[in-house]
Amino acid sequence: MLPFSWNHDPMSGECQQELNAGMMPGGDPFDQFGYGHCPNGNGTSSIMIVGNSYCRSFRDPFRAAFKNNFSEFRFVSLADGFGIYADGAYSKLSLNETRRQVEKYKPDVLLIVARYTGAIKTPMKEEKDEWLNEMNENIEWYEKYSKKIYILDSHPLYSINFLNHFLQYSLNRLDDIDSLHLNRREADREMKYAKRRFEMVKCSKCHFFDLSHLFIDGDKYLTFDPQRMISYVDNSIHLSNAAIDFCRPELERIAHEIMNSL
Repeated sequence: MLPFSWNHDPMSGECQQELNAGMMPGGDPFDQFGYGHCPNGNGTSSIMIVGNSYCRSFRDPFRAAFKNNFSEFRFVSLADGFGIYADGAYSKLSLNETRRQVEKYKPDVLLIVARYTGAIKTPMKEEKDEWLNEMNENIEWYEKYSKKIYILDSHPLYSINFLNHFLQYSLNRLDDIDSLHLNRREADREMKYAKRRFEMVKCSKCHFFDLSHLFIDGDKYLTFDPQRMISYVDNSIHLSNAAIDFCRPELERIAHEIMNSL
């Protein structure tokens, strides 16, 4: 499998990872994706980005979007780290560590960027939805320590090894390559309940931001650039560098909105 897209970001080497052995049973340092700090900026507000590997994908693009307009920039990117809920034992440990880091550093701006699992995409219970309640509880807890909380909305789910399929179609089935784009109706149906839960979250400092609308083209979500024939997805269900570059203007808009609201 090709390396994660973030390994090719020229800013990636500027940040330092911090290991804290012993957080996991057996002394696992919890370093599958990494957490730590990046060089300080010239601003007055501290920023922390948390989540799973999607957080790691967007760490440096978000840092660039703020244009050094921050005092401190930290990241907490953990396996099964969803930031606002836990759906298993490992993700519970990741959530607890994320909460611990937020409580310790008290970032002015908290960015929660994650690829969400099927747990929050299940139909909602009419009377009391456990996932919505857990989201509300965690966000309320974060609001004690942060002034602004921005959370990535649900994003379409891509297939594993997508880049391999894209290359095969490019070479052998070019006439059928458009079939690799996601059917918008089916993708929206898959995200339906996650988005509904996010719409029902109760918070005073949080905002949800969406990137999926950037990839809409009629009745589909684009999975590659049809003009340049460059994939928007890698083999590990992450957005490629080309897709992240496509998102940069929106990230800059979000960063500008955040800084103007502090």
